Amino acid sequence: MYSLHNCSNEALIAELSRRLRCDIDQQKINTSTQIKSGYTLGGKNKLFEYQISSMNLIIDRVEAKIRDVFSMTELLLILNDLHGYFGAEYFPLANNLAKISKGTEINGFGKVIFDITKNITKHLHSYLSYL
Repeated sequence: MYSLHNCSNEALIAELSRRLRCDIDQQKINTSTQIKSGYTLGGKNKLFEYQISSMNLIIDRVEAKIRDVFSMTELLLILNDLHGYFGAEYFPLANNLAKISKGTEINGFGKVIFDITKNITKHLHSYLSYL
């Protein structure tokens, strides 16, 4: 498990690059405001826009007119917890909001997002799984 205590932005970016198996450019993260778009992978195919800016992943849910912001630390914690629970195996969506709010949902993507952010509205597994 990766420790996030007293991590620099550079260390967080290096760990995210390693976990996501891609090259994340520090300079682009600090200055990028390029907006990209995608559709959720579920049957509803909801349009959303996303960008990385100032060490945050910003997701705009177009139809709902809701903006969610994930810090790089939150993203790394989500990856870290999923890896801790499931390793390299597939993991359940676990996104039943009623069960999540009652604390009865099984471990999985949606529950981990809630556990990290403590925000029931950040049930963005459909958006994050696209990315």
